[in-house]
Amino acid sequence: MNNMPLNNPSHLTHPKYRADIDGLRAVAILSVVGFHAFPLWLKGGFVGVDVFFVISGFLISTIIIGSLERNSFSFIEFYSRRINRIFPALLLVLFTCFIFGWFVLLADEYKHLGKHIVGGAGFISNYLLWYENGYFDITADIKPLLHLWSLGIEEQFYIVWPVLLWVAWKKRFNLLMVLIAVTLISFSLNISSVADDAVATFYSPLTRFWELFLGSFLAYITLHKQNVFNGLACRFDEWVTKIFRTQTSGEKGNILPNTQSILGAVLIIISVIFTPKDNFPGWWAVLPTLGTMLIISAGAQGWVNRVVLSNGVLVWFGLVSFPLYLWHWPLLSFSRIVYGEIPDSTIRIAMVFISILLAWLTYSLIEKPLRFRKDSKVIVIILLVLMSIVGCLGYSAYESDGFEQRNVELENFNPDRNIIIQSNQPSSCSNEKKYALVNKFCTKYASENAQKTIVLYGDSSSGAWVSVFLGIAKSNEYTVILVTMPACSPLNIKPDFKDLVSGDLASDDSKYCGQGKIQGQAIELFKTIKPDMIVVMAAWNWNKIQCEHDEKTVLKRSNRTLDRNIRNNVKEFEKISKLVIFRSWPLLTQEPNYKISRIPLLKIDHEMTTVDANEFINDNKCMNDIFDGVTVKNTLFFNPAKKVCSEKCVSILNGTRMYIDAYHISPHGSMKFRSELEKIIESN
Repeated sequence: MNNMPLNNPSHLTHPKYRADIDGLRAVAILSVVGFHAFPLWLKGGFVGVDVFFVISGFLISTIIIGSLERNSFSFIEFYSRRINRIFPALLLVLFTCFIFGWFVLLADEYKHLGKHIVGGAGFISNYLLWYENGYFDITADIKPLLHLWSLGIEEQFYIVWPVLLWVAWKKRFNLLMVLIAVTLISFSLNISSVADDAVATFYSPLTRFWELFLGSFLAYITLHKQNVFNGLACRFDEWVTKIFRTQTSGEKGNILPNTQSILGAVLIIISVIFTPKDNFPGWWAVLPTLGTMLIISAGAQGWVNRVVLSNGVLVWFGLVSFPLYLWHWPLLSFSRIVYGEIPDSTIRIAMVFISILLAWLTYSLIEKPLRFRKDSKVIVIILLVLMSIVGCLGYSAYESDGFEQRNVELENFNPDRNIIIQSNQPSSCSNEKKYALVNKFCTKYASENAQKTIVLYGDSSSGAWVSVFLGIAKSNEYTVILVTMPACSPLNIKPDFKDLVSGDLASDDSKYCGQGKIQGQAIELFKTIKPDMIVVMAAWNWNKIQCEHDEKTVLKRSNRTLDRNIRNNVKEFEKISKLVIFRSWPLLTQEPNYKISRIPLLKIDHEMTTVDANEFINDNKCMNDIFDGVTVKNTLFFNPAKKVCSEKCVSILNGTRMYIDAYHISPHGSMKFRSELEKIIESN
């Protein structure tokens, strides 16, 4: 993704400037921008990044290998030039996102942005995105710095590859054999891993470096085997001439480069149109990378290179490709965030044109002037200091939970325009055949030196609260186990269900939940786990599950009966472990569809989704009275509603969206309770 500064006086060796390579960059960046703006039109446009990888590997390795062979390679100069090339535009984009996000993002969104600013400043975005997978993170199109994953891989390549080549050169290893070996290893890891873990394969440098190594291989061949290439081209011309009995004109040896460039262009076009997002990179990444190799190896005189890629318009886009890559995605992502939905095509086209304008301004006013300054050493130091400052700004946003004191107004709006938040239900838990009713049992996090083991037990709300417990576990070396039975009560308050209700009145829900047997199976399971603490939760408020259902039975139970059954059930659990029982979480009357007045001109005058606090208290009086009467030694009742309920129970708290639907707390919402829950766990 980087344009190499080719004309600077330097001790490093640089390849001769080729306009067609800038044109190839243009094809890559326009493919990526087209995919991000119109993913349904250009379904495989993301392979433009793979084209960039090969180009970068070719140019960087040409510099390194050529300089090593002339004994002029300098690590300081090499990395100084990388800093001069990459940092100015990246600093501007990161700082702009930080400022713009201050005014338009919610606290949880701004915290997330802060983390990605740190990742961008430290060139580890690919690892952060890889790590986020499975933590029920917000969707990709509302991550303004998502695209920096590829820059992270490139920079990691720039750190590792020069050192490896320098060592190989000093030890007099065969560089070609080294290149072939590392390429095959990385490619093999890519092929073997993509089916099992496509996300890790997509973000891992180990499974992506082969694409840059292909460029490095091409650089070595170009530097050392050019005569072989020329001879092969001439023989290919003669062979084709004899077969088709044609007369050659002009210079000999043009048919092979022309064929290479045309075939390379066809492979890239096919990959842009047909490459699927599933199981990528894998074998599919061979198409764009091989196509890029063919075009570069064809040389500037290949037909596509000469006629198409050297066109002035494409060359211009190639020159601004790096700042264009940096600008286009934040603009598209922020527009998605601001509008609360994917903007219409007019807005997206406008964002593309604005990103092109910003890319040109960045290239003309910042990149070029800084790149050719004489006091480059001073500039490098300044850039390093500024990047450290921007990284600290991002970290401050992350550590301060997105500066909740910022007043970004939140409003409810039409469900069709809802901001999509991925559900955090425990879909990764495997079925445990031994416990047929307790059908979701998995270890969410395990520490080798676990000081405590915590079991989250209940219905679907256990999955909804898992984020905060994972955070606590990872900080304190705890193990977290999730045991769930969706839509079923975790406490057995109907132990003799068949005796109390006639068969024809037994609900389907009661049959599904095993008519009270789930608690017995859970107790047997916990005896084998022997946890230090069992956290009992219910997504449906207790009152609606138990008291209201009880009123519909033939034999109505008094609160005393419910109280006795709950007490007996709790005592059974207490024989195994300490308990923390969550009281009811407010149920919303509708989905919490959030509209955020991020920009005054887009303000929509609606009220945020709320629940009347007095109604919530009255609705839960039955079970709260019962819980108040359960006085057992090792059981604590935790009331999460206190944090969100005053006169109203709100779906937004200090800029954080507290719900993923009408019933379940959101991952970011659960983190609001971390300090309280951590104290409870530590005190037991």
